[in-house]
Amino acid sequence: MAASALLACLPLPALAHHVMDGQTPVTWWQGLLSGLAHPLFGIDHLLFLVALGLLCLSVRGAWRLAMSFMIGVSIGVLIHVYGLSLPAGEVLVAVTLGIAGAALALHYQGRGRVLLPALALAGVLHGYAFGESIAGSDQAVISSYLLGLTIMQAVVCALIVAAGRRLESRSHDMTRGFVRCIGAVIGVAGLVLMGFAV
Repeated sequence: MAASALLACLPLPALAHHVMDGQTPVTWWQGLLSGLAHPLFGIDHLLFLVALGLLCLSVRGAWRLAMSFMIGVSIGVLIHVYGLSLPAGEVLVAVTLGIAGAALALHYQGRGRVLLPALALAGVLHGYAFGESIAGSDQAVISSYLLGLTIMQAVVCALIVAAGRRLESRSHDMTRGFVRCIGAVIGVAGLVLMGFAV
């Protein structure tokens, strides 16, 4: 049932990439609000943050993983804002979702530092997509947008990690099975989004 609900939402990401009613933010506060809201409006980005939080449960150096991704997001936003082209951006975002889902479904437990460059690259790809809604804004608005993005991504990841640890304290095996199921759903979502993007 959860998978059906998720799949029903999948056509929405392309329509949900603007928070300010399709307008580019023009004030510092609009940039901040747009940055805070944006990660919650695209199902692809939100699912990747869920995957990132769950990966942080089982990998050492979890905070480094989250920081690597968030730094990559900021770089990706700046790449888009300053006019550099990244072909097939939406397809590549969907690919990152599929890979993250597969890592969860296969219960990846390797060293966090192995994932750092992959998550930084994923962050660049997601950030490039985020940059679409801020292109053309001035430096102050871009800065507040990046601040909002970073805050919201950190909050979502922290909530996922906290919820996962609480569940893990009750039943480690149940948590592992739950995470693998979520990973499978995220992986399938990535494949479906790839189909929409190509």
